[in-house]
Amino acid sequence: MASLLFFTLYAPLAGFGDLAVGERRIGADRPNRSGILGLCAAALGLERDATAALTALSAGLDLALRLDADGRVVQDYHTVQSVEAPKRAKQPWPTRAAALAAGNVSTLVSQRDYRSDLFVTVALHARPGTDPGLLPRVATALARPVFTLYMGRKACPLGLPLRPALVTAETLGHGIDQYDATRPIPEQRVRAVLRLGEALRYVADTGWQRDDLLGPEFTCERTEQRRDAARGGRGWQFDLRDELVLSRRKPEGRAA
Repeated sequence: MASLLFFTLYAPLAGFGDLAVGERRIGADRPNRSGILGLCAAALGLERDATAALTALSAGLDLALRLDADGRVVQDYHTVQSVEAPKRAKQPWPTRAAALAAGNVSTLVSQRDYRSDLFVTVALHARPGTDPGLLPRVATALARPVFTLYMGRKACPLGLPLRPALVTAETLGHGIDQYDATRPIPEQRVRAVLRLGEALRYVADTGWQRDDLLGPEFTCERTEQRRDAARGGRGWQFDLRDELVLSRRKPEGRAA
């Protein structure tokens, strides 16, 4: 038996970035690992320079997602005014007024992808040797977050409470079934409006397979590589990660 943490992610508008160069900023059809762990870190109140704590969070947890709805792509024409920071100070401008007063203002233009009505069920599992108190702390923080949480980008507020719950289960599938059984009425109504039924797909870190938490009901269809494993620190640098794309054999009498 394993302790698993589940929570729900839904927002009318979500934005999870992918590899992007130049003006075209494409988005992923599902949350990335760095985005989910960043949301947990924000809930815990970790700042960007809390390198040790962020590294421990990333090294200690395996992620799995059930994609209930991948939403519809929405493109945004985006403009940003920027001013080069003073090189000698090696610090950002203290205020926008000070930056504009220095002149040399340039405008960046981009097109960014968003997803409307993305609905995801998230599962986290502590890797062997991880502090046993980590998952309960994350669960408590998601219920009462320190910082405001959002769905990928700051312009994307959450549309439902996260509803974090710790579940003891033999496999990921058994845990999801327990979590679904406690679904509150507001969430049921949103799912009904979105006409959610069977899951579109499941994806998981390889650790779920290593720790034998997928069970016989899940089949690995393929392995995809995503560049979303944050290296830590303040830089926006990410390493490649293997992600299992899974199908689930439908249990009798219940949607998979």
